[in-house]
Amino acid sequence: SAVKLFFAAAGSGAPSGLALHNLGVAHVKGLGGVAADPDAAARYFERAGTAHAMYLAASLHREAGRLGAWAQWMRRAAIAGSEPAGQAMRALAQQQKQEL
Repeated sequence: SAVKLFFAAAGSGAPSGLALHNLGVAHVKGLGGVAADPDAAARYFERAGTAHAMYLAASLHREAGRLGAWAQWMRRAAIAGSEPAGQAMRALAQQQKQEL
């Protein structure tokens, strides 16, 4: 199956960001014989290294209540160019500014 190929690519010496991203998706949705596991999905997204994957990792951390990890990965995603992450960080900064 495609998921087996993604596991093989992810386990290589220089794992493909696309393979890692797709393994994250498989773990979110429980595809290809992989059990749904949001924590594993977040780890794959973190390793994928793309702005979108970092944003997805942040979203999973938030759903799990890990707000420190959410902020860390959302910031990384924003720096890497994710517009939704940039919007989230601007909204957070605005909220913090209003609370002062």
